[in-house]
Amino acid sequence: RFRALRAMRQLAPMQRIGLDRHGCPVIVHYLGQLKPRQIIAKFSPEEIRHFNMLASERTYVQLQTLSARDGVLRRSVLVLDLGGVGLNMLAPLALARLRSIISELTQVYVEMVDRVFFVRVPLAGWLQSLAYSLAPERSHHKFAFLGADFVEQLSEHVPREQLPHALLTGIPPADGWGLQDGDVDMASEAEAKAEDDTASSVGDAHLGRSGGKGGG
Repeated sequence: RFRALRAMRQLAPMQRIGLDRHGCPVIVHYLGQLKPRQIIAKFSPEEIRHFNMLASERTYVQLQTLSARDGVLRRSVLVLDLGGVGLNMLAPLALARLRSIISELTQVYVEMVDRVFFVRVPLAGWLQSLAYSLAPERSHHKFAFLGADFVEQLSEHVPREQLPHALLTGIPPADGWGLQDGDVDMASEAEAKAEDDTASSVGDAHLGRSGGKGGG
């Protein structure tokens, strides 16, 4: 499970960078580094769905904890770095899978996101249209497409010292996208769920055999 999560992080890199100036957790997704074809080739639809649900549940628990502590409803802030995005994002299979994931997550975690900042947006016209087509209409007002001075604009919301080097420079880490704090918990949860599913399957099979013998 740790190897699978590490592989997923390399193919779909993201970083949690602390809280913004209002106490909301900030998550950076490097969509320009996303490799949808490799993800689809390496992982089953169920595995992709499972990793996405685990990440969302982790965010949900964090938001609940912050909201209870502060007495204010907290939502997450997303920064989507599109530097390097190419036509691979337009592959029909990749788009279909992405739409499915977004649809499921937005239905289950409707109010988790406060703002979505898009940075390094090439060919803004078609990318904006793509973003709007993938997200439900009720979320469109949360989108903000930042210009060339996005670092200054983001710094109004997130202290500049919290912005990671990869976001500031557009250069991926030299040693790759490693696991972050909390990823170990995610991998452990995935392992526990797999063991529960296996135990449940074994139990069901055993009951089926017992039932068959009893019926004879």
